[in-house]
Amino acid sequence: MSARRAAAAAGLPTHMPARDVQDHIDGLLALGMTIPMISRAAGITATGLRRIAAGEWEHVRYRTAGAILDVDHVPHPRQSRCLAIGARRRVNALVAAGWPMEKIAGRAGTSLDSLRNFLRRSIIDYSSWSAINRVYEELSGAMGPSRNAATKARSLGFQLPMEWEGYDIDDPRVTPPKARRRSQEPRGGLDAGERRDRRAEVARLTAAGLSSDEIATRLGIDPRTVVRDRSVA
Repeated sequence: MSARRAAAAAGLPTHMPARDVQDHIDGLLALGMTIPMISRAAGITATGLRRIAAGEWEHVRYRTAGAILDVDHVPHPRQSRCLAIGARRRVNALVAAGWPMEKIAGRAGTSLDSLRNFLRRSIIDYSSWSAINRVYEELSGAMGPSRNAATKARSLGFQLPMEWEGYDIDDPRVTPPKARRRSQEPRGGLDAGERRDRRAEVARLTAAGLSSDEIATRLGIDPRTVVRDRSVA
């Protein structure tokens, strides 16, 4: 007996009102997602999702509703296309940290022209987002070699990777606070003495054999901050 039939036989509800699901779909569409993007992430057909979104059904199976409600703005491996904003923000943050576009493109396995094209789009292939995300994880823990790239990027208002720590870089609704974004202190407002003390503590804990994640948890900081502190120790 299927789970649905078993629930029905036990007198348990198998469907829920469609209104909450419709509201969730509307919210995702407002962020710039498309019906195919949502349906692929949820693992259901685009036709079924459209009918729910259009209000054709008053009730939705709990399993289907749960799959849809689990979808958010973050790109999903089942999607062939996804929101580009997170990839664009990652590239801009790396340039602000001194990483030239040419090096970012090379590490992502694409051409400079293709990378620039990505930055102009609102939707890109999931594979492109994934490649840029991988490069971001590789490079965001250290400053790049190009001071000119960093200076130009910051003059355009691009946030540094460290300014995105604690914020969802893929969420179109999220931007680090202006005060933090304009700060000339890229380590979150710490003065030189506080940074020196933190780096010394990171060095001590590293020597004691703790991992980056363990140190981050103990000090209440982001693991990438630990990586950066180690690189300048």
